[in-house]
Amino acid sequence: MKVLHISNKPVFPVLDGGCVAMSGTLDCLKHLNYTIEHICISTKKHQFDRKSYPSDFLTQAVEIDTSIYPFAALKQLLMGRSYNISRFQTNAFKNLLLETFQSKKFDLIIFDSLYCAVYIDEIRNYTSAKLIIRTHNVEYKIWRELATSSSNPMKKWYLSTLSRQLQREERR
Repeated sequence: MKVLHISNKPVFPVLDGGCVAMSGTLDCLKHLNYTIEHICISTKKHQFDRKSYPSDFLTQAVEIDTSIYPFAALKQLLMGRSYNISRFQTNAFKNLLLETFQSKKFDLIIFDSLYCAVYIDEIRNYTSAKLIIRTHNVEYKIWRELATSSSNPMKKWYLSTLSRQLQREERR
């Protein structure tokens, strides 16, 4: 079976719980003797380093600036869209995915976070592979807790809005 694994950050080196979960998924797939290709998002916080990956992994990465910009957040708020998710959407990453589908066929595609799943609608036009979203958390609940614990009324309102937007995306 040929698998494409897509993640919102590099899996290796294993630095946090998300990386532990993703590397566990990759280990299971490898144990099943599946052919695995991995595409990830490289950010300032989580930078891709090819040398950190096992030598037998076909791996590609795209650098994305996921920094928080107040005007971009305001724009997404006015458009009613999730700023959390929009920070992971770029043409460069989408184009890498589309180029990959033009040259290769996969039986299974795993989106290893909600933040990678933003590309599902586009991808469906280019593949008949089974699509799986593997989420590590229920993101909207994390943001709801942040809102609940905030004492600043404006911040509480904004975090509650982000939570509702994430909940809508997770259900979709």
